[in-house]
Amino acid sequence: MIAKVNEKPLYSKTLLVLSFLTIVGILLLSFLSFYSAGDDYCYINDLKKNGVFNNALIGYTTWDGRFLTPAAFLQGFLLLRFKVEWIVFIWSCCFIISGFLIFYILKLELKIKNLSLGKSILLMFILAIIFWLGSLSHVSQTIYWATGGVYSFNLLIGSIWLLGFLKFQKEIVRPIFTFAFLLFSIIAGATTINLTIALLTLVLVTILIDFLSENNTKIKLNILMLISICLGLIVILFAPGNFVRANVINTSTSLDSSLFSNYLSVLLLYLKWFSVLFFLSFLGGIILSFLVNPETKISVNPVSFSIKTKQNCARVLINFKWLLVALSTITPFITLPTVASPRTVIYFMYFCLIYIVIRVFKALENDNINNKKNIVFSKNNISLLLISLLLIGSFLFIGYNFEKGTELKKAITARENLLKKSQNKTVVLKLIDPKLNSFCFRYADFDESNDWVKQSVEKYFKTKIIIVK
Repeated sequence: MIAKVNEKPLYSKTLLVLSFLTIVGILLLSFLSFYSAGDDYCYINDLKKNGVFNNALIGYTTWDGRFLTPAAFLQGFLLLRFKVEWIVFIWSCCFIISGFLIFYILKLELKIKNLSLGKSILLMFILAIIFWLGSLSHVSQTIYWATGGVYSFNLLIGSIWLLGFLKFQKEIVRPIFTFAFLLFSIIAGATTINLTIALLTLVLVTILIDFLSENNTKIKLNILMLISICLGLIVILFAPGNFVRANVINTSTSLDSSLFSNYLSVLLLYLKWFSVLFFLSFLGGIILSFLVNPETKISVNPVSFSIKTKQNCARVLINFKWLLVALSTITPFITLPTVASPRTVIYFMYFCLIYIVIRVFKALENDNINNKKNIVFSKNNISLLLISLLLIGSFLFIGYNFEKGTELKKAITARENLLKKSQNKTVVLKLIDPKLNSFCFRYADFDESNDWVKQSVEKYFKTKIIIVK
């Protein structure tokens, strides 16, 4: 649909400034970050010993195919060269930019045109804020964690690829750009399996839609993209380390459940982590619809499930394309469901947000030909109220994490300063109060069942630690 031009601004410049300040607040949280007691110190020790490239090769052959990817090389370089605050700031930028790109993905999918610059920027900010605020179940692992933040970098690669892919479906592109994008598709395929599976699903569904619609103009190109992504997937899928890791997990966990049961258990877990973003996604869809069509009446339109003809089948696939992409991110865990964790849900949540916003926007379209089934609501200032509430909630959430994060940062900094002064000595440490943890900042302290955590810290600071409670 084509948006109608409305010269009268729906929101004041103050609202735009507040949205911008919210984004700034999200980024500033990065400077309260710290090294985790486990993975960060362990990883840095290995990098100092082996170097970035050799450490990647060792990890690739002994633990995980993701060690030999652009994200892993960037992660290793940053951990060796930058302070933790700046590393996390980079991951935060990756996450926020991915949130910005949601707006442009939606703009292409919904064919939104003639939208003013002010509204475009506001929507870009709001959708990024919604994605961040709704991701409270995993931001401590995917953004504000020096090692885990690589998930946000992979998401950025995936979101850039998505935007490029959608543009290729709608525009004629010069061969040189096509070749460059095919090379980039290999890189996107070599990110992480649950993201790569989603990209493959999108291409396959698009090919099927084109086939059912008898639109053959892009099928050859999409097949080439499919092959390029598969080439990248091969790099991470057939790494020797994957089989080593699978054997370790298989010997420590029970895998008696069926594949369907495993899929369902992970799906239920994902839906739990997605619950906050689920409601915020509806909020985003309403805000987008009201901003794009501020002068029209809003009508609720039904979704067609008819598959009597090829065209109807194509229409159903178009309606549920992004849901299928989201659900596909779970498939890599059907054999090893215990590997699924809050940080792995990030891609599922990203695609679900896109799907829900699209469905809400289309449900509220007023130009549906089935007018007899429409329930009409009069237009009011609900969108203004919704954005105001969203920004108030975001400021409160950011403020809470600033307060808690500052306290936790002080406690960890005091411990690190003590360890630095205790080189080649024995130091007695108390566990950090877990009450200092917040949604954005969680410190996994020493655990008797994982002695390697304490050993990693001891090796890093060249000291001996005794824990007292």
